[in-house]
Amino acid sequence: MNSQVLEKQKLSSEKVEDLEAFALKHGLNAEEVQDLVDRIGHDRQALEDAALVKTAEDPN
Repeated sequence: MNSQVLEKQKLSSEKVEDLEAFALKHGLNAEEVQDLVDRIGHDRQALEDAALVKTAEDPN
């Protein structure tokens, strides 16, 4: 894989736009997304999976 593809597979906690877009996509707030990043890391697929579990557990 080239570096551009690898970069797209990571969620950057340094880029506010990335966090905001991810939060909106999953119905989370920025703090919840940052908690996921802190706990799981920057692997986008792992974060997507965790966000789906989180929203399924707490649909409010």
